[in-house]
Amino acid sequence: MPFNLPRSFLALPTGLKVLAAVTLLTIVSVADYLAGADLTLRAVYLLPVGLAAWSVGPAFAALVGVFSVGFCLYLDFAYELTRARPIFIYSDAIARALIYAAATAVIDRLNDAQARLDRQARTDPLTGLYNRRGFQELGAREIERAKRRSTPLAMVGVDLDGFKGVNDTMGHGEGDRVLVEVARVFKAGRVTDLAARLGGDEFAILLPDTDSVLARKALERIHVQLTEAMARGPWPVTFSIGVATYEAPPPTVNEMIAGADHLMYEAKRSAKGTTIYKELGAKAAVNEPPALARPALKGR
Repeated sequence: MPFNLPRSFLALPTGLKVLAAVTLLTIVSVADYLAGADLTLRAVYLLPVGLAAWSVGPAFAALVGVFSVGFCLYLDFAYELTRARPIFIYSDAIARALIYAAATAVIDRLNDAQARLDRQARTDPLTGLYNRRGFQELGAREIERAKRRSTPLAMVGVDLDGFKGVNDTMGHGEGDRVLVEVARVFKAGRVTDLAARLGGDEFAILLPDTDSVLARKALERIHVQLTEAMARGPWPVTFSIGVATYEAPPPTVNEMIAGADHLMYEAKRSAKGTTIYKELGAKAAVNEPPALARPALKGR
């Protein structure tokens, strides 16, 4: 990563990153002015230009570059650096502007490439949902937000019943189509929800600001949509679902996943194609049987 900027800096509000770039530009400009005519710091202006491009964007970097070129021109005339021909002063300024523009373009391309790599590292390539890594990272943020705002969270564990049979009898291509169709249903949910493929045919959904009542409504809708999607296939797949709601979230996403998985496996053992709900405390009571079990709409 250029300049090896830490993620904590890149995560700062834009205003603070703008202030950091302006502060660095001011330091370089003052140092260049104090250095006098015998020492030039023109190359050092690449630092604030690069910082602006990487942390804020190319438009702001262009402004920093324009100021840098203009200030250097001012110093040229202030120190009476009237070379053989004035055109040399302006051609030097144009060359510096082109260098700053090229550096900004390269950094912008690197930014885009880094963003693509980050998305790929956190996304399941088949379904386009988050993978376990991405789900844990974003889920941790939601846990912290829920703690600050004292809002509930719900975690959903979903397992596909009969998925192995689809792979065995219809081929893995059809199995992939099933997974993609399930992901499509999850993506159609609320924009604030986080859906992930944890591996194989197991999925998870994190529902922010969702208590037990809202979780029931959301899962009833999702279950109907999943069943309809499988009927259109047609694929002989149903869904065992566990829904754990937390008034006070546990410390980690893994604990929430464990609570939902426990309920999901209880649903799978009791009757495939059902949904089990339970309110859990600060830590998922994964060793206790669910106190509340409710059959959901069954698939085909």
